[in-house]
Amino acid sequence: MTTELWYLLLTSILLSVLWVTPIIGRVINGGFLTADDYKKLRDYADYPDWVRRANRAHLNLVEQFGAFAGVVLVAHLAGVSDGLTVACAAIFF
Repeated sequence: MTTELWYLLLTSILLSVLWVTPIIGRVINGGFLTADDYKKLRDYADYPDWVRRANRAHLNLVEQFGAFAGVVLVAHLAGVSDGLTVACAAIFF
């Protein structure tokens, strides 16, 4: 496994961990989700700042993860792995 793939794995784990924080914040401040909560899309406006920030951090990584994964996988398939690709993957992570 190349270093770039290792950073891709770590980023995947980070993406999963970042998802947990807004869910915990929603449960602490709004109770468990009901069937009606799934029908209507509620934003995080009624929640504390830390819950909204955790949600934005997760959504930001969700938006950027596809491009990062694509570049890492293409570089891996092309056999390109040097100091620059490792540094770029580390900086993204």
